[in-house]
Amino acid sequence: SSSRWKKVQPLIKSFALSFVHLLDGVTDGSTARFLLQRAELLLPLLTQVPKQGKSLIQSVLSIWSSESVNVPTRVRAYLLLHSASSTFPDAYLALALKGMIKSYRLEIGNRCNPRSLQRIAFAVNCISELSGVDLSKTYTIAFVSIRDIAIALRVALLSKGKEELGKVYNWEVINLIRLWGKVLSAYPKESGLRPLIYPYAQVTSGLMRLVPSPRNYGLRFHCARYLIDLMGSSGVYIPVASALLEALNCREVLKGKGGAAENARKQKKNGRGEKGNEKRIVKPLDWRCILRVSDNSLKSKHFREGVVNQVRMSQ
Repeated sequence: SSSRWKKVQPLIKSFALSFVHLLDGVTDGSTARFLLQRAELLLPLLTQVPKQGKSLIQSVLSIWSSESVNVPTRVRAYLLLHSASSTFPDAYLALALKGMIKSYRLEIGNRCNPRSLQRIAFAVNCISELSGVDLSKTYTIAFVSIRDIAIALRVALLSKGKEELGKVYNWEVINLIRLWGKVLSAYPKESGLRPLIYPYAQVTSGLMRLVPSPRNYGLRFHCARYLIDLMGSSGVYIPVASALLEALNCREVLKGKGGAAENARKQKKNGRGEKGNEKRIVKPLDWRCILRVSDNSLKSKHFREGVVNQVRMSQ
């Protein structure tokens, strides 16, 4: 409001615009980390020019979520987001937290493979830690997200249509369930988030039984693991055992070695030995990245052993 600020404000806006433009164009990791470290000095000034402050946060978010950026640079970007949110929560917290969740949902957690697991875990840990800055704001964001999943799940259960099932049977939704399970597990005794445990458990349990076929046990094991972790940290009982026992009692698991031996005898009788089966060799299943298994995997010993191991590790 002072006359001096009115003179300096255009310079601050111009400098911030140039700084963000430079940060967006940098490809070298060490230079990007240097700029991110220097950007902390701008934060107090940018609270007075919200448009430029928002541009800086969005630029930092794109670095944090980028797959092409190395880990040290992503860590430095998160440190800047955390510093801005904790020092100036009214100006930056909601913007940073919502931006991180959106980037996680659309860019990081929308697929899962062995290469992306570390990136997903890093993003989940960052969002979980930042959520603790203000649990009341986190509650609002988490409530809306869980409610949206519940609505989509209800539509899928009522219609059973392929399109409706696809809206909840995907990595984007599963990784959101993973995220909110991690957040609730990180602050289980806090009154601000504890009311969300029941709706989260209801939605996750419904998702776990969405498609009961053994081919879809990957989805079931993911949901069961998140519920068990939450149950252990919060002390709230969540019924999971029946879903896991049901997986153990499926026909594909119960036939076990007997079924495999019977298939081998039939193949030998028909004149097909090991050479005839070379094209049907099935690799071990990485359950961390599986929602649905193939027909060949469903009939393999790797599937039977994997189901037993997943249930055993869930205890």
